Amino acid sequence: MLYKNYCDFLEASFILWAIMKSNLVKRQFFYKQSGSLQPSITPENFKEMILIPMPKDELKKKIIEKVKEDIKDATTFKEKYNISLNKARNILKESIL
Repeated sequence: MLYKNYCDFLEASFILWAIMKSNLVKRQFFYKQSGSLQPSITPENFKEMILIPMPKDELKKKIIEKVKEDIKDATTFKEKYNISLNKARNILKESIL
């Protein structure tokens, strides 16, 4: 599948990430792996036995917005962490010197 622009690619990757992290898909992986004699999921097994649900328009939009919010939150938390880490390093340096 070719994408018209980078935003379409990002949205498709957000949807795929959300689907692969869903309980429905994770349970399928677990049951296919634990129920087989060979404890791995081969590409053939994946193509034939794993069902990947694709959301429709409204749900798709909700998923994309939720993932964007999560990324924004993660970025904010990382920035706050880096600020706190630098403060802690400065305090440690000052106490040593």
